[in-house]
Amino acid sequence: MKDKRKIIRVGIRPTNLAMKQLDEISSLLEKKGYEIDLTSKIFDTKGDRDKETSLIQNTVEDFFTDSLDKALLDGEIDIAIHKATHLPRKLINGLNVFAITSSIDDVDVFVGNTSFNQLSDRAKVGTNSLLRQKFVKALKPKVEAVDIRGNLENKIGLIKKGDYAGAIFSKVELERVGQQNLIKDVMPWETEPLQGQIAVVGRSCDFELKSIFSKIDATMKNGNILYTGTSPKKYKLLGNIIHFPMVEILRIDFGEKEARQIINDLDRYHTILFASRFGVKYFFELLEQNGYLISDMSIKDFIAIGQDTAYALKWYNMEPVLTAEIAIGQSLFDDIARKYDLNNKKILFPRASNISAWMKRELDRLEVNVEEIIVYSNKKPNKKLLSFEDVDKILFTSPSTVNNYLEDYLIIPDSWEILCKGPLTSMVLKEAGYHSVVLI
Repeated sequence: MKDKRKIIRVGIRPTNLAMKQLDEISSLLEKKGYEIDLTSKIFDTKGDRDKETSLIQNTVEDFFTDSLDKALLDGEIDIAIHKATHLPRKLINGLNVFAITSSIDDVDVFVGNTSFNQLSDRAKVGTNSLLRQKFVKALKPKVEAVDIRGNLENKIGLIKKGDYAGAIFSKVELERVGQQNLIKDVMPWETEPLQGQIAVVGRSCDFELKSIFSKIDATMKNGNILYTGTSPKKYKLLGNIIHFPMVEILRIDFGEKEARQIINDLDRYHTILFASRFGVKYFFELLEQNGYLISDMSIKDFIAIGQDTAYALKWYNMEPVLTAEIAIGQSLFDDIARKYDLNNKKILFPRASNISAWMKRELDRLEVNVEEIIVYSNKKPNKKLLSFEDVDKILFTSPSTVNNYLEDYLIIPDSWEILCKGPLTSMVLKEAGYHSVVLI
């Protein structure tokens, strides 16, 4: 039943992005059946007035929330809407976070006058995150990763003027303001927590509004999620994560003679196929540790299965000629064969010690000239006690996590929702008789 239409006064910052975030919150409420008018009131925060202070060196936690916090406590507004990444670690007394929305897209992107790979030495790349600056320097040690202040439009203007060669942005923020056409590259690193999410803050005593906004709170609605992979931090906002790893990832250590033979054989291969980010990581580590110049691999064709794998390749400045998307589903390898000429191509497949039976059959069926090299092992951990009644959902991150779980626990309860990462994981679950929701 729809609530009676009411007016809620909303405090926002003086940016186009803030207005788009307000529209997004309004749309989310509408989808939940609420008839509410959100009326905006604009406030300059300390961060809006001070354009000089480095955000990396700044230690003031309420830099982008101070004026909005005061307006809430003074009763000028009913709620405030923020970028979730701008929330202080601890809100001032009298305020609560009513909701943090799901992220539409949590990746970082590069906007610039050239592509990221074409940046010249000493080119200035703007970002206000120390972590992003470290990632930029890891990929391009000779560029300058520097602060860039201003709102999103200001930063884009500085790039167009030539003051910066480019800058790192949250992809979803560009999409919200209709500037996604400026994206030159998707960056390959794992982003910071709360990226792309919107926070709704209100007075602690306002139980009616707290109840309304709880309906769009992504941190509360998803119950207990049994996470079977190795990086629980990335998924913590899906719900209450129970870290229950079903795989141990270990690098294969090659002897000097064996490693040298692998490197000497690289000239025989036209195409390199990767099915996981770990395959990328440990293959390139093998090359680096044995003195191979990574840039020499740029003449190869790379095929990536899944976006995570493609992002891992970009970390090494390698652009896949084809990324097999999750939506491809059952026709994954048929689709690859349609989009990429596999005939007369010798393919190297750096992979895990375990490979799904489905993938083996697909490669054999297509009669592809593939040679495999095992660069990491995905060992099954010792079986642990599992309390089935405490779980609402399970998240599998690879075929090995599925196989290892079923070997130890035999079934996935009907009451659990099954989430999975990537097309190959989805196929293994399907072969075992389970339907899953595939995450990007």
